[in-house]
Amino acid sequence: MPTPTAPITRTRAATVGAAVVLCAVPIAACSSGGDAPAGVSVELRSTPDHGATGAVPRLALTVHNDSDAPCAVPKHGIGSAIVTSVTRDGTDVASSSRPIPTFAPSIDAVRAALTALPPGESLALDVQTATDPPAVESHVIDADGTLIRTSWSLTERGAYRITAALATPPAAARDDLPPLCAPTDPSTATFTVQ
Repeated sequence: MPTPTAPITRTRAATVGAAVVLCAVPIAACSSGGDAPAGVSVELRSTPDHGATGAVPRLALTVHNDSDAPCAVPKHGIGSAIVTSVTRDGTDVASSSRPIPTFAPSIDAVRAALTALPPGESLALDVQTATDPPAVESHVIDADGTLIRTSWSLTERGAYRITAALATPPAAARDDLPPLCAPTDPSTATFTVQ
């Protein structure tokens, strides 16, 4: 699993000229669930915003706690930072999925990685990628507790749009931490393979 990412401050990206560059769309959201604080949002970022064929961007889903109460979020994106779709030039990119064997229950790894996110702070969760072949990956824990990896290929040239959301499994919640951070809306980022 990736190493934990330290809290970061919020920054915004911009569009330069006619080039397709990072287009992160933070969406303010009320949280779901009775006790989770409102005012939590996510922002997907891509670095860099373009690359040659075969290059893979670094993707991070930043969780912003703009509420007045702490909430809990994992320190890594596996099982929580979920890619929901990938398009290239406006057309859906086909995905493939397969189960990933684990030595311990996947939900335990998510639960162990939970940390409190205080009001006014943010935490970036890495979205997994692969380089051979280039792909965006997402790891979801299904209803049976199996870790499922879904991959979207980035091998073709074009403008890609990635949509991701924070979806920490409710079973990962811990009594010794605040309620899970639970924004209801996803965020998107775009990048170009040249």
